[in-house]
Amino acid sequence: MTIISEEGKSKSRTFVVSSIIKKLDKMNLNGEHSQQRDFVWEKNKQYNLISDVLQNNPLPELVFAEQIINNAAIIWVIDGKQRCTTLKKYVENKFAIGANVTRYMISYSEPVKDEDDCVVRDDNGDVVYCPCRLTKSEDTKCPCKEFREQTEPGECHCGLFVKE
Repeated sequence: MTIISEEGKSKSRTFVVSSIIKKLDKMNLNGEHSQQRDFVWEKNKQYNLISDVLQNNPLPELVFAEQIINNAAIIWVIDGKQRCTTLKKYVENKFAIGANVTRYMISYSEPVKDEDDCVVRDDNGDVVYCPCRLTKSEDTKCPCKEFREQTEPGECHCGLFVKE
């Protein structure tokens, strides 16, 4: 977690979940900053977060800001209210994990390569990826098997390769 002071200095700290819950209970950590939205997470997102915590999966960093008023520190939740609220609700037995825990898999496309097996870049120098085929195998890797076996002139399915 990162804490940003009034002077704009930031420092990273690691807290266990129980410590965050205690800070919320004692109002040492305030999730009601004017820029924070209300709690809106659907049950499935809450289930997935708790599942990640119980499996010791890494979580996105929480960001807090420290404000000193009358020599007392208020620590505002800047990024992480949904996560903090979910953790607190779970610890307080306000919900149990449902059966619909969904693990999202992020699939990354491989870069498009030219006939010399060099990565293709666009006019800005950015790597070009096949926009429509996320599952990569020898059959789907650009140029895909479908295009390699194509006998008629034309473009491949994503328009990155052309046979004349």
